Amino acid sequence: MIDGIPRAQGALARAQQLLSRARRAGVPVDLDALAAGVADPWAARLLALVAETEVDGVDAEGVLRASLERLEEHIRRAEDAPS
Repeated sequence: MIDGIPRAQGALARAQQLLSRARRAGVPVDLDALAAGVADPWAARLLALVAETEVDGVDAEGVLRASLERLEEHIRRAEDAPS
């Protein structure tokens, strides 16, 4: 079921693919139970957000990349602005 998802892939895209395949295969993913087993609360929050985007049919990787492009443009404009 999860063969073919590269371990070297970015964590955000990989998490979304794993959750998507689990859902399509009917494998329940209890995020509360999963979060309880995650030592880092940031990781639990990130995984929950990715799961939410996956359920809503949102490409989390694509949305984040688009937002980063806007952030880069903002930073470049600020850098180029006269002091």
